[in-house]
Amino acid sequence: MSSHVVNDVQESLRVVRKLESEPALAVSAEGVNMGRTGPLTLLLIGTEAGHVYIFDVKEAPDMVSDGGLKRLLESESVVKVMHSGKNHGGALYSQYEVKLSGVFDTQVAQMVLDKAGGRRFPSRLKFVDVVNMHCPERAADLGHDTHTKIKFIISKKKGEYWAQRPLTQEMVQFAENGVLLEHARLMESFRTNVERDILSQRDRTTSDELHAENKEEAKSDVLVALNSLRLQDVQDLPPVVQDLKVQQTKAKLDELENDLNTHRLVALFYSFS
Repeated sequence: MSSHVVNDVQESLRVVRKLESEPALAVSAEGVNMGRTGPLTLLLIGTEAGHVYIFDVKEAPDMVSDGGLKRLLESESVVKVMHSGKNHGGALYSQYEVKLSGVFDTQVAQMVLDKAGGRRFPSRLKFVDVVNMHCPERAADLGHDTHTKIKFIISKKKGEYWAQRPLTQEMVQFAENGVLLEHARLMESFRTNVERDILSQRDRTTSDELHAENKEEAKSDVLVALNSLRLQDVQDLPPVVQDLKVQQTKAKLDELENDLNTHRLVALFYSFS
């Protein structure tokens, strides 16, 4: 794992050109009460190889428009793996006019899996919880005890932590760990679970269709057998068979009566023409 802080437009352009060749990227952000009004101060982008680029947009906001970040974030060809990207998207749009595209949101994906599993009210799990569910070995590797300590420090700073400059090693470590967790293993785990759910649904549907086909075939066989029997032939058979034969006979008589009435009406019509 390696990280690099980017705070220059020209360097941002060089890094973005590399990132545009990646099929998928982990994307996160940090800020002060981040949202439509709370400032986004760091944009974090991680690669599958374990490289994390920390774009200090507080120090160099022009990197978004002039440094290629807007183009990358709006590209449909590069998947951005995020968790609960609503605040990120709101901040990027309101502060930098960036419309996020190609997003795979792990929180939304987990809610979909919960709903498919029968949960009436799918939970909005925190990112750490989602990682523990799908990639426990990944969560253990990065040590959430350290995360907990740093989050305690952040809460003590009353939300101003990510506005501090210069960036400390502690801030860089926390940022890079967060974005690395969001990448390939987690998305692959979701894909596996979704595919498994789809296969389960497909197998269930196929089973229902086969059951319906078998019922139709059985019904057809019964009708053929009843047609071959006369009414008196079923007297010694079980009552259910007798009832079916009586119903079939009545249906045929009703059909004949309808046909006869139709012929009478036609004959009557022609007699007046």
